[in-house]
Amino acid sequence: MYRKGVKGIQTQIKRESKSFEAIQQGSVIAVLNTLGFVITEVFFKGQPLCFGKKIDKYVDEQFQTEIVADMSLNQIKSLKRRRDLNRAALSFNWLVEYLEQLGYTVERRPTKSAKKTLQMEKVSKISEKNGYIITLTEMQTIGKEVNSYVISQFIKLEKTTVLREYHPLCFDLLYYSNINKNNSIPYCSLSNNEIKHQHKAKIENENSSDTITLDECISTPKSL
Repeated sequence: MYRKGVKGIQTQIKRESKSFEAIQQGSVIAVLNTLGFVITEVFFKGQPLCFGKKIDKYVDEQFQTEIVADMSLNQIKSLKRRRDLNRAALSFNWLVEYLEQLGYTVERRPTKSAKKTLQMEKVSKISEKNGYIITLTEMQTIGKEVNSYVISQFIKLEKTTVLREYHPLCFDLLYYSNINKNNSIPYCSLSNNEIKHQHKAKIENENSSDTITLDECISTPKSL
């Protein structure tokens, strides 16, 4: 009975961890979208980043270095499972690096270390120099809303979906909830389109003297 109870608790913890991973990913995607990123293929300033291909190439190369001829079926399955976990972790961690390269500060929670599996970052707060902040509480709402929208737009036959740059949903979720924090814009006095263009102009102005090139925006993935 006791062992079953412990197993049930462990299962619940894993389920909640996976749920949070999806929520924080939705939140990071929302911020990146307001900076000009689209999904998918991932474009930035009109140029494709080949995001998925680079991630797949990296984890597949890692997989090939670990697999050997005399492995059992279970060992191969375990190796493939680790490859999938590494793909998910690296994809999210890379998105976080994009945010940081574009001037955002990302606070993280500590994660347990693993010998061969890359750990997904656990984000606790996202902020920028002008005072814009997403707390853990706000992340719950933002992440769920973005994920729900992306899923609703999923085209099963083509296995692709698109979240256009500067999407109104992301501005609604991110900026309307933060307007009163910096008091630079009276609450709801501007249309969503005006807020979008004002923010886009601000980003372009900030980057005009220190432009981030495509190569600079793509950092080398962290080693496994």
